[in-house]
Amino acid sequence: MTKGLKILLLTTTLFFPILLTAQDKAAEPVQKLGDYVSSRPQEKIYIHFDKPFYSITDNIWFKVYLVNAISHLPRKDALAYVELLNPKGRVVARRNIQILDGGGYGDIELAVLGLNAGKYTMRAYTNYMRNFDKSFFFHQEIKIVDGLEEEAAPEPPQKVVMKFFPEGGELVAGQVNYVAVKATTGDDRGLNIAGAIVDSEGNKVKDFKTEVFGMGKFPVIPDPGKPLFAEVEYEGETFKFPLPAPLEKGYLLAVRNTGANLIVVAKHSDEARMADAFIVIHQRGEFLGVIKANGKAYIQSALKSANLRGGIITFTLFNGDGLPVRERIAFVENQVQSQKRFSINTNKETYRNREKVPMSLAEL
Repeated sequence: MTKGLKILLLTTTLFFPILLTAQDKAAEPVQKLGDYVSSRPQEKIYIHFDKPFYSITDNIWFKVYLVNAISHLPRKDALAYVELLNPKGRVVARRNIQILDGGGYGDIELAVLGLNAGKYTMRAYTNYMRNFDKSFFFHQEIKIVDGLEEEAAPEPPQKVVMKFFPEGGELVAGQVNYVAVKATTGDDRGLNIAGAIVDSEGNKVKDFKTEVFGMGKFPVIPDPGKPLFAEVEYEGETFKFPLPAPLEKGYLLAVRNTGANLIVVAKHSDEARMADAFIVIHQRGEFLGVIKANGKAYIQSALKSANLRGGIITFTLFNGDGLPVRERIAFVENQVQSQKRFSINTNKETYRNREKVPMSLAEL
């Protein structure tokens, strides 16, 4: 057994009374996860802007944050590259930002660039991040307007867009499946709307609705070979969207966040397929533990949120052959490990335009 795997086993015992041996089917993916993290460490970079949009004569003031992708600890000393890209993707400005204790400051003076109004992109990365895919870079659209011209009012949306996300990845026939749904207007704004899930003959299966930011969820039991649709009305029109086609047989992976606990459930429509299955739990590449079926027809476990680090937790279900078949993420808001809170006070309640605003910061 390698040194890396021994370290992972010590982490496992914090949550689950399970030790992995070299012959254990869960040992190989756990070892690969550890090897990947140790051999290919990642960075995260983020830019905080002073305004949501800018005039062609403004300065873009910004702060860059750079942290370790696993621990979120700040990088002590590094160099970040910040670029402004025009609507065609060409770099029109670049700044080299020295990062000290996880942060650095900079600005881009737009007036000297002679830019036209439009939708630009701010991109940030380090030289090390160039070893990986550009999707790991920071990207954010920046709107630059001509302050002398009034922007044309956007046309009202003419259609509804709906996307469906079966929990765990795919629908399975004959099983209770939870499906997340997001409804947006034609201009990508979240749409709070009510509708119905219907079969191919128009028979209603169940009602559903979206709420905050156009998002919602609903349970459904699809029949094999029978397509389902979501039917909604918007601005006097009826829209119909197909749900993903269900598998006749397959794995299901569900995670319920009750606040105090994460309830994890995994099963297969063919119960015998679950006997050797297991779930690997990890967070930003750090291995947290394993839940095993141990010959049962399902996996079910409750994890106390207080024992977990706040943030996104990933649950990956592996079949008996050690192949990943389903994945689910959940967000843990661990108040015990949350960051410190502060209050900000000013010397008066109202200010004139561009008046200096003195502020004091105090820890709560």
